[in-house]
Amino acid sequence: PVAIALLLTALLYPMTRSLREAGMRPIYATWLTMIAALAVLAGTGWLVGARATEEFPNLVKQVEATISDVQEWLVTGPLHVQQTQITQYFRELTTYIQDQRTAITGTVLSAGAVAVEVLASIVLVLFVTFFLLKDGDRIWSWFLKGFGGVAPRVDRAGRAAWTTLSNYVQGSVLVAAVHGVIMGIVLAGMGVPLWAPLAVLIFLASFIPIVGIFFAGTVATLVTLGA
Repeated sequence: PVAIALLLTALLYPMTRSLREAGMRPIYATWLTMIAALAVLAGTGWLVGARATEEFPNLVKQVEATISDVQEWLVTGPLHVQQTQITQYFRELTTYIQDQRTAITGTVLSAGAVAVEVLASIVLVLFVTFFLLKDGDRIWSWFLKGFGGVAPRVDRAGRAAWTTLSNYVQGSVLVAAVHGVIMGIVLAGMGVPLWAPLAVLIFLASFIPIVGIFFAGTVATLVTLGA
């Protein structure tokens, strides 16, 4: 949580600094920055939830129709798979899922405990981020007191590291936003269901180098083909 709070602070601090330079008191600038960030998250969550609720039933119907078309192609296409084989495969898959129901239930119960830990971590992230935005300079000054005569060197190194971290975080968010927005527009223009959740998934996955965007792109492609 502390590491995430540092990254969030690096992302949000330019806004807080601008408000403070405009004459706003640090406490008000910090609150306004936090409220703006939470408003963006809440708005994104509402958009994703609304689109998912509206489009998911239609996606299920489309996927079912796609599966039916694939089954027909397997029988009548160049593979000439027997209908009895396809039925047997689906029966085995259904049996496997039913057998795993108990394990899935246990996983859901354990996931409830994890959710409590995640919620506590989120609260801690918000708490630490707030005070880093509000009193980060004072916290850094207090931290430097423990280094005695080498404090000026530590100060220069720390400020250089902070500048590098800030530029990295802001650049990563900008690149991820470009990925998410462009792919969201493309998917929406193609009429793909769940385009908003897929755009958010692509945005989040873009923070994982190479593998993340490949995974999110694969999911978006499968949904597009399924629809």
